Amino acid sequence: MGLFPTDAGNGDEVTNALGTTFKYVAADDKWIIVNTITISNLIYNEGTWNANSDGATKDAIRDKIVLMDALIDANISQVSEDPAPKMYINSALANDGDFEGTILKLTHTVVFGKAVYISGNNTGGAADKDAIGTMLAVGVSVGDNEVLISGTIREDDWDWTANDIIFVGDDGALTNDISGYTAGDMAQVVGVATNPNEIVVKGLDWVEIV
Repeated sequence: MGLFPTDAGNGDEVTNALGTTFKYVAADDKWIIVNTITISNLIYNEGTWNANSDGATKDAIRDKIVLMDALIDANISQVSEDPAPKMYINSALANDGDFEGTILKLTHTVVFGKAVYISGNNTGGAADKDAIGTMLAVGVSVGDNEVLISGTIREDDWDWTANDIIFVGDDGALTNDISGYTAGDMAQVVGVATNPNEIVVKGLDWVEIV
């Protein structure tokens, strides 16, 4: 037989081994908790304390408090501070067009994998190295209205060498070669290649070619 009788009447009560009391509510056909045991119930009962001014009852209560303190201390001693939370970003993305990281919501239609600059109030356009008016890039497009400002991105049309420094080129294109940049061009670092088809997007370092 379980704790709850099958033939209970409205208002019937049962108490389990831990001291929790349940009452049957016929209208809802369910048992509700009306009283539950607490730590203070276990270690201190005012009635028994007052009725026994000395002797075994108080000694037993005291022993329970001492035991509980010891258990608490033991548990505290096993608790260690968690390390700082970590956010992992994959450096080996599975598919063409994959990306992971922090996304800036910005109204734009720049093609995936091209650099984006702030062209107006909450709008973006394709960054271009040729003039400060089309720079600086804030990140790389990962689709309409989204810009990856920190993280990793894969584009299988790229052909980098690992550890290449990646710059903003013409009309949003990315490049690892700034040997042809001329006076007035902006050489801005977008990130670093992790393999032929992926880069880590990070940083806004730039210089003007003079």
